[in-house]
Parts: sequence; C-alpha cells; structure tokens
Amino acid sequence: MKILFIQAYLGRKELPIFPLGLGMLAAALPGHDVRICDPNVSDDPYGEIKKQLRGFHPEMVGISLRNVDNQQADDYFFYFKTVGPTLKIIKESTPDAAIAIGGAGFSMFAEQIMKRLEDIDIGVFLEGDESFPELIDNIGSPEKVKGIYYRKNGEVVFSGPRPLPDISRLPQPRKDLVDIRKYTTHQEGIGIQTKRGCPLRCCYCTYPALNGNIVRRRSPESVVDEIEEWGRHGVTAFFFADALFTLPLDHATRICEEIIRRKLNVTWSAWAEPRFVTREFLSLAARAGCTFIAYSPDALSPGALNSLGKTITKKDVKKAYDLTAEFPGIKTGFGFFVSSPGESARGFFEMLWFFIKGTIVLKYRNGGGVGLNWIRIEPGTRIYEIALREKVISPETELLPEFADAKPAELFYISPTVGKYDWIARSILGSMEIIRAVYRKLKKK
Repeated sequence: MKILFIQAYLGRKELPIFPLGLGMLAAALPGHDVRICDPNVSDDPYGEIKKQLRGFHPEMVGISLRNVDNQQADDYFFYFKTVGPTLKIIKESTPDAAIAIGGAGFSMFAEQIMKRLEDIDIGVFLEGDESFPELIDNIGSPEKVKGIYYRKNGEVVFSGPRPLPDISRLPQPRKDLVDIRKYTTHQEGIGIQTKRGCPLRCCYCTYPALNGNIVRRRSPESVVDEIEEWGRHGVTAFFFADALFTLPLDHATRICEEIIRRKLNVTWSAWAEPRFVTREFLSLAARAGCTFIAYSPDALSPGALNSLGKTITKKDVKKAYDLTAEFPGIKTGFGFFVSSPGESARGFFEMLWFFIKGTIVLKYRNGGGVGLNWIRIEPGTRIYEIALREKVISPETELLPEFADAKPAELFYISPTVGKYDWIARSILGSMEIIRAVYRKLKKK
C-alpha cells in the first residue's frame, strides 16, 4: 500500500522537530511504499502537502497531531486550526485516499475530533506502533483492530482499548524519508526515546493517560545503538524525549556509561527529576556529553507542591540548582507555574524571586534560565477536576475550542487565591523579555 504520513502543520515557523513517531511507524511497515511529509520545514507548507499528495497518489494518508496548541498562556497559539485546511487539500488532491489521524494531540480529544472533522475515516488512539500496521492489514475491517476509532452507519465507533506496546521490541525510526539536515540546525538535535510511561502523578500532566504510569524501558545498549546509527548519518546532537530521563536513575546511568564506553562524541539534553539527581550522576552525564538539563519543580511552597501532586520539596529544588551549578558545561533550566492550586501569597512571591534571580544568574553562568507558565487545563487530569470544583471553569467550557471562539484565558488554570497577583508575574515576564532583547542586541555588537 502507498502510505503518506503528514506531520501536522503548526501554523507558524517554530523549531523543527524530527517526526520521531512517524519515523517509527514507517519502520514498522515493511513491504509498503511509505513517505513522510513535514510541512513545518517548508517555505510553502500547504503547497508542500499538495505537491507530495499529487506526486505520490497515496492510498492512505496519516496525519500526526502532536499537540493541539502550544500550551503557552503568554503567547497562546492554536495549532489545531491547520487540520481542517489540511483535510481539504487531501480530499481535493487524492479524493479516494483513506484518511487516518493519530498522535498525542488527537488522543487527548479523540472522540471530539472524530465528530468535528467528518473527513477523517480512522482515528488511532494512544500509541499506534502496533495498531496502525495491524489496521493496514485489516483496512476493510477496522473493527477487528483494538485501539481504533472508525465510522459505521454515520456514527463514530471505538473498537476498544488495547495494551500499550513493548517499546523494547519496536524498530529504530527510518532516517531516509526526510531531509535530516533540516532538523540538525539547532542544538537540541534529534529526539530519542529511552522509555515510555511515567509513575508520577502530577495533577496537570497527560503522560499517564497517554503512555501509562508503568515505565517501559529500552535496553541501554539499544538506545546507544540508535545514537551510534544516527552518527553514521552525521547526527551528533540529541535530546532524550522521555517524560523524565532520570526516572529511574539507574537506567539513565547505564545509558551514560554505555555512551562513554563506546567513546561517542555526542551532545544531548534531557528532563530530570530534582529529587533523584546526584553529583555522581551529573559528573557522569557531563562526561557522556550532556549540555542541558531541564527541571520542572513547578512550585516551591508545600501547599502548591502537594496540590500539584509533586513528590519533591523546596529543599530538593535548591539541591538540584546547587548541584548542577557545579558543572559549568551543563546549562540548567527550571520551569514554574504562576498560579498553582494550593499556592499561598508567600509561596507565589518566593517563586517569583526564584524566577528573577535564577533567570539572571543562570543566564550569566551558562546560558540557562527559568521559565514561567500557567497550567493548561486538559481533560482526564486532576487539574480539570480541581478547576471544576473551584469554578475556574464550568462543565460547558470547551477545552478544544473552534479557533474563532478560542479564549485562551478560559483554557488555563487561575488560582482563586493568588490569581489576583497574576498581573505582577505578567509584568515581570514582559520586563524580562525587554532585558533579553537588549542583551541579544548588545551581544551581537
């Protein structure tokens, strides 16, 4: 079968990210003629989609929707608005092709998207590494494949849940279907998954719903095999696309040891859990090529940390801050939420001071920094239940709005207790952006 995968167009120029999921799906379809179209690396995104459709004439078109928006309250952008125009191009260019959609963004709003966009024939729910190839083998009988949304007599039907795949048995992504150079012009490089699933229960996070709360690991040797294989394609910069690279720490440690053992000259970044980071691990990571570690403590006060479902303390955050500072070759990033449930006025201002101090010190020290954001309310999370209970939203609030009706303020959690101070955080964010702009200008001189 001729299959064209399309990485959903974001709607604006952003950092290009290698379509890892589509590369893995393509590798799982031997015997089929598979191509990948990523309009995000084209100067004419919709034109590129049309060109590839008309030049290839696929029998199946699969759209990967990673996110419905950018989840940034201070610079909100709705990615989902491009799916409708993409479907129109597909129907006009290849009217006989079946259309499937999948990805994390789809799975968060699966039934809603299927009902809203009637041109979609098939929805692939959660991880499609096994279900999509099985669907291709049963294209006339989607009801036989678990984990699939399909249409029957004008109704949207779900075939039922299926177990998540064993990640250790999945193939490496194909590297020959896109121009790799378009994804290696920035320091983050190519994404690599070492595991899926997260055992933590942060109240805002969708990872447990999307990937389960049981960690499914690849062997450290297979991870480094993939890194080594990318090296043969000239790629030496990576980011570990795990929810948390350092959970469990022994797995991350063994990967670092294997990189060092093979004497690979690579650089990489990852997300880490403050509670489990040690001086020994950071030393090992630095020797293995780590250049950036990001932490997401989200808050500092006990009330906010508890309400967020975090298993860390302010002491853990400070320890991670101080330990990482001992390694100047590793940039450090911290992420916080401005308006957390359970936050106190004191905790709010303490967090703002950490942001100001950390932004200045980390930027000066090694180019790191601290980020502020508001919590995006998403279905199936505890923050959704908290927001309903506190009347921040109502049961009628549309979390996947029509673009014309999108009201970003309704999509983000604003604490009834400290929300009145949000203007201070926004003012500081604006001021810091001016300072960054001046810094960049002076740096150029």
